[in-house]
Amino acid sequence: MRRIVVVALLLALCGCAAPAENGGESAVPFPTPELAAVTAAQAAQAVVDSQGDLVGLTPLEEEDQDFYLAELYGLEEDLWTDAAVYAAPGVDAREVAVIRLSGMDAVESVRTALEEYRQSRLGDFFGYAPDQAALVSGGGVACVDDYAALLICENLDAAADALTACLWGEIPPEPAPA
Repeated sequence: MRRIVVVALLLALCGCAAPAENGGESAVPFPTPELAAVTAAQAAQAVVDSQGDLVGLTPLEEEDQDFYLAELYGLEEDLWTDAAVYAAPGVDAREVAVIRLSGMDAVESVRTALEEYRQSRLGDFFGYAPDQAALVSGGGVACVDDYAALLICENLDAAADALTACLWGEIPPEPAPA
């Protein structure tokens, strides 16, 4: 039940908006000065560090990361400015991606693309590896300001907490280059 509440919260974060000066809706859900100083690598590392079992969950090299962003997630290069992707090999569905978007107008299309990807991953494991299918099913997509995140991990609650804490100013140290 708690996982359903967290997924609902993550989805709600994508749709939240603050009132604009003109009385309408603004596309910026959580404007905070700390967000500009957070890299996608820092946010992704915070999420990964929130998980108990890190064995096999590693950051992708730039070439592999670009393949994930363009080919697997279906994101055009002009939709994002910074990204970090962690993926586990083989029959292990764990995957964490944090993407800094090029603008607020990209939020909905990136959220939709990441959710479609998550649903396709569910199909990859359904009937073949039921425990991994359950992991993907319990995952989610979060959008906070101009960041989008794909969270397929063991502890979604901890992942969501770590992501928002990092984006709101509790910045972990920059990960060492691979």
